[in-house]
Amino acid sequence: MLFEKPGKCLFAMGMFLLFLFVPLYVQAWTQPSLGREVEEGFLEALKENPEYAGVAAEDASIRMQLEELRKKLASQDTELKKLMEEREKLQRMVFSEEEVKNKSEKIRLHGDQLRSIIQKLDSKFSKSKEYAALSLRESSLFVKKNLVVNRILFSSADKRILKYKEAMEKNLFACPSIKLAENLPKAKVEGSDEYKVAMYLVENHRKNPRLWSAQQGCLLLRGKVDRIARETPAIRELNRKISLKCMELALKNCLLQEKNPELAWKVKIAHKSIDFQKPETTGAYSRLHDELMKILRSDPEYTMLEKELQKLQEEHEKALDDFAAKSKVPEAVEYRKVKALLDEADKTASSGKAE
Repeated sequence: MLFEKPGKCLFAMGMFLLFLFVPLYVQAWTQPSLGREVEEGFLEALKENPEYAGVAAEDASIRMQLEELRKKLASQDTELKKLMEEREKLQRMVFSEEEVKNKSEKIRLHGDQLRSIIQKLDSKFSKSKEYAALSLRESSLFVKKNLVVNRILFSSADKRILKYKEAMEKNLFACPSIKLAENLPKAKVEGSDEYKVAMYLVENHRKNPRLWSAQQGCLLLRGKVDRIARETPAIRELNRKISLKCMELALKNCLLQEKNPELAWKVKIAHKSIDFQKPETTGAYSRLHDELMKILRSDPEYTMLEKELQKLQEEHEKALDDFAAKSKVPEAVEYRKVKALLDEADKTASSGKAE
């Protein structure tokens, strides 16, 4: 795993849980620091949780076994030795004990290179059944740890947990990329920046539907409406349920892969070997992936979790649609105006084509 030191990935883990239902243009944002005191308080609270402590201990043990096996497998191979040395060098650069505020920048600069080296090592070590089994177990424990943290975040009344959760949410909704509309062309109308952008696109869409997509403008405004909707108690509860169900399904996926290590490892290596310039690599991965998914979906618990998640996601989407259609908040009113104009423009464009 990229994040191999205990405590280093907790902020990323927490943000991942919150980001499950945040628009993609928000997720491009570089995660800020929450402050050392908040992060250390959160880590202390986690360590005091028996379930988390148990999973973390097993995870540390597996990672140690993996590291020993890597060194053993690399001991007789000069190329592997060099890759191991480069990996250790990059890890020291990324995870050195410096100010937390520098970590995101270091991960941005060196993270891709580190991931690339880890992928090469995985590929080189792929012939070892022991390495494959330990790696799959490590993945399961990482997801299980995420699930435990998820449960703690949603259920704990510990002040340190609440403070951490509050800081995450505050940082998330202060995200600069949420203000993407500020730099886009706007119509000369009264309203929010997102509304002005949407109206600009609708006006141009009317003039030439082939060149202008009003849907893109609506996405920004709809995203803002959805962020407001997610603050309502009912939708927050749905978010909580979906987050937990996502992690439960992910964990079941990993556990079933552990039971089918040979095929699961082939899928992992094939995925990392995809070259979109060579269609045959995509085809090879797709065939292996389909074979693995067929095995996973033959498990009753897995299919049940999939159906439960799909049902929750449909409820969530309907709740957001209802909020956008009925809420009196200014952003929802703006969205309905834009949507009506867009529907009218599309109808007119369709009629013109029919003629």
